[in-house]
Amino acid sequence: MTKIWFTWEKQRRNSGIAAAIGARLCELISDRSRLLRYLFLGRETLSLIKSLKPQVVVAQNPSIVLATLAVGFRRPMGYTAVIDAHNSGIFPSDSKTSLLRRLSILLQRHADLTIVTNRYLARHVEDNGGRAFVLPDRLPKAQPPNGFKLRGDKKVLFICTFSSDEPFEEVFTAAGGLDESYTIFVTGKYQGKVDREKLSQRVVLLGYLSEEDYWGALHSADVVMDLTTREDCLVCGAYEGISVAKPLVLSDTRINREYFDKGCVYVAPASESIREGVVAIFENVDRQRDEILRLKGALEREWDARCQELLRELESLASKERSPVAG
Repeated sequence: MTKIWFTWEKQRRNSGIAAAIGARLCELISDRSRLLRYLFLGRETLSLIKSLKPQVVVAQNPSIVLATLAVGFRRPMGYTAVIDAHNSGIFPSDSKTSLLRRLSILLQRHADLTIVTNRYLARHVEDNGGRAFVLPDRLPKAQPPNGFKLRGDKKVLFICTFSSDEPFEEVFTAAGGLDESYTIFVTGKYQGKVDREKLSQRVVLLGYLSEEDYWGALHSADVVMDLTTREDCLVCGAYEGISVAKPLVLSDTRINREYFDKGCVYVAPASESIREGVVAIFENVDRQRDEILRLKGALEREWDARCQELLRELESLASKERSPVAG
């Protein structure tokens, strides 16, 4: 069974799952302006499908344009269309109109399968008339330490992209209430988002890090923190923290408590709760680290089992597509 995994942007999730299910990963990237980019990438995508003749095409959403292309051409080109939908693929909330939300629902309804990271997103897909499969991110393989070091006694690495769903201002306020033994190191491009003059001395902005230095920071930290106000979002920083056996400070959501159920402290998106969570995790940091190691093993075993189930699902769907009565 020939499978192609298409993405119009580089993301770790794509390579992890594509490799595990034996799909050819096609990362098509263009720096053209928006319309020219869509025309170029769309042409390249359809050209590859035509030449490789896959039985299964997986498209990442976002891009919603890529997902629309994959679903729209599945019948005439004779393949099973699968969408790997991130949270913003299910809920394109940044749209100023309801057009993208309606299109998202249509894609869920007409794709042969929509892969999501948790059962709450799967429920939304099924409520919209679609067929869902739950597969969280694969734990990444950690790069070795490279000499990049964080300095301090109690070192928290706050993984941040300064997006609207990240309560970074609350984190900065929380840092001001910590004693001098704590340091919160912050990743991500902060320029234009942060007034450095108003930050507590407990905060160190690292800016954008190379991949090697990013993994060095993860290894060097005592605790990893990644927060979001999205209710059903499993953040990438949690997976990365687990891969290097670091205790986690995460948002207090139902999906975090269910999936990351060991070695974590859960906090509300408010400065006092964040400050209390940081203090609490250091009170039992060695025990929390042991729990993270147990969680790591459990998640790896669970992911392998789910991946095998996904392969069986894809084979079943592709067999129906090849059947003379299909379509």
